[in-house]
Amino acid sequence: MASGYVPYKYETMLPLERDFDADFWLQWFRNYWWSSLAIAVVYIAVVLGGQRIMANRKAFDLRYVLFLWNVGLSAYSLFAWFRILPEFMHVFLDNGVVASGAADRTMCDMSFIQSNRVTQFWQWTFVLSKLFELGDTLFIVLRKKKLIFLHWYHHATVLIYEFGMLGTGNVHFFRWFAILNLFIHGVMYGYYAIQVFARLPKWTSVSVTLLQMTQMAISLGLHYRLLTYYRPEASTQQSQCVRSMPQWVTAASMALVISYLLLFANFFVRSYLGAAKGQKEKQQKESKQSSKKKKVAKVDGPKTGTKNDANTIKTDSRNGATKIEAKNPTKSPTKADARNGSTKIEAKNGTKNGTKADARNGSSKIEAKNGTRRNDTKKTK
Repeated sequence: MASGYVPYKYETMLPLERDFDADFWLQWFRNYWWSSLAIAVVYIAVVLGGQRIMANRKAFDLRYVLFLWNVGLSAYSLFAWFRILPEFMHVFLDNGVVASGAADRTMCDMSFIQSNRVTQFWQWTFVLSKLFELGDTLFIVLRKKKLIFLHWYHHATVLIYEFGMLGTGNVHFFRWFAILNLFIHGVMYGYYAIQVFARLPKWTSVSVTLLQMTQMAISLGLHYRLLTYYRPEASTQQSQCVRSMPQWVTAASMALVISYLLLFANFFVRSYLGAAKGQKEKQQKESKQSSKKKKVAKVDGPKTGTKNDANTIKTDSRNGATKIEAKNPTKSPTKADARNGSTKIEAKNGTKNGTKADARNGSSKIEAKNGTRRNDTKKTK
C-alpha cells in the first residue's frame, strides 16, 4: 500500500455500529459457516416441494406484502451502501484521484473487517441479508410465477459463498462485493416494488439486468488480477496479502462468478434479444398471411361494400340466365332476372311505392303500388 496510508475513521457512529460485537460474530462464522450448506439444501427442498403443493391450488395475491418486502430490502441496501461508501472511496482514491495500485489496496487492506467498527457491522448485515433474500423465492412460489434456474441457483450459492468466505477469512473481495451488490440491489428491489402495482418501460428491466452483469464482469476482473498477481516468492505486503488467500480458493470463486455471468447473459439474450426477434418473426408471419388472404379475395372475384352503400354483383348461369342485384343507400332495390329469355325488373323507392315489370314467354305485366292501395293499370298479352 502507498506510503503514509491511514485507514479510514468515521467521525460519527450509530448506536448499532458502536455496540457491535465484531469479535463474537467473526468467531461464530468461523465455527458455523457450514450451516449455510444445510440452509441451502432446505431452501431448495422447500422451493421444489412448494411448487408441487401449489400446482393444484389457487395463487396467493400477496401484492401488498411483496411491496413492503421489496421496499424494505431496497431501503436497507441503499442505506448500507451509503454507510460503507466513504471508507471505500478513501481506500480507492488518493487525494481525489485513483490511487496507485487502488484495486490491490481495496483487496489487501483488511482494516474494514478487522478494526473498523462501522464497516464490520455493515459487512455482517450484508452477509446476513443473503439469508433474508431467500424469501424472494417464497413469493414466486406462492404467487405461482415463473421460477427460473438462475434465480434459485444464484440465491443458494451466494449464501454459501458469503458464509464460507467470511468464516475462512478469505474476504479479499468483500469490500468490492458489498459496494457493488448493495447499490445494485437497492435499485433492483426498488424496481421490483414499483412493478408490483405499475408496469414500467422495458428499458428499466434491461438496465437492471445490465447492472447485474456489470457487477459480475468487474468481479471477474478482480479475480483475474488476484490470480495473476500471485507471487509466492515475493515478500511485499501486497504479495503477502494475496498469499493469505489460497490460489485454489480464488480459482473456485472465479468459476462461480463465471457461471453467474453466463447465466445472466443467457437470461438477457432470451428475455430481451430473443423476445424482440420472436416478435419480429410473428409480425412477418402475420403479414404473409394477410397477403395470402388478399390474393385469395382477388381470385374469388370482387366483393365490395360499405355501411352506407353496398352493391353486389352476382353472375348466375341457369338456362342461360343472368341476375344482377343492386342496392342503394335508401334501401330501394332494383332486380333484373332473365329466365328462358324473359326479363323481370323490380323497383321500390323509399316510400314503399313500386313498379314491377314481368315478361315471360314474350308477355309483360306492370304493377304499381302506392301506400296500401294496389291498382292494376295495364295488362298486355
